[in-house]
Amino acid sequence: MAQAGKAVFPETSWTTVLQARELDPEVASLALSRLAERYRPALHGFLVQMGCRREEVEDVLQEFLTRRFLRETFLVNVDAQAGLFRTFLRTCLRRFLISHHRSQARRPPSDSLESTEGERGTTSDPSADRWMDRLWAEQVIANARVRLRAEAEAAGRADLCVALESLIDEEPARGLICEIAGRLEMTANAVTVASYRFRERLKWFIQDEVRQTVREPADWRQELEHLVAALRA
Repeated sequence: MAQAGKAVFPETSWTTVLQARELDPEVASLALSRLAERYRPALHGFLVQMGCRREEVEDVLQEFLTRRFLRETFLVNVDAQAGLFRTFLRTCLRRFLISHHRSQARRPPSDSLESTEGERGTTSDPSADRWMDRLWAEQVIANARVRLRAEAEAAGRADLCVALESLIDEEPARGLICEIAGRLEMTANAVTVASYRFRERLKWFIQDEVRQTVREPADWRQELEHLVAALRA
């Protein structure tokens, strides 16, 4: 699983963004930008896969997220885009990259990118899409880990959470449990119980991360299955 940073991200729901756009576009834009920042690594990787030169990726992404993304009316036609936030972002970023290359008087990363964009609007290189899906899935897990650690820290159990990270990913062997129990001065049973609780809590956070990025709450299970498949591919 991917490792997360130390920042605790704000709670922002894709559904909330859609609702907010009808009432307060400024609130919607702020929520949208925060949600996009949570998946910045996936967007970075997608730009690379789309043919953006590595030396300019960060500048292009910064322009997209901090300036153009907030000014342009991406939310106006969002109903026609997708119910999945990753699909919506991917479409916006693809169009932005084409616009960026045109404004710089350069050809787009590939002829096929420009032609399919013009003909069908949202078609993209399948390999780039698959790559982003994997990065997106890894970031979902990373965000969930951040939240798990933050919750453990708030409960005064941060050290225990960090110590048990190797047990959270999968069912641990008995020998490893005993080894960690000795190091933590806990019983093996207590370590087993604690690791199980952390593992279940991580699963909940992962599911909640996915719920935040689908338009219809009932769609989160299907999206989760898709992301699991992306990790296994």
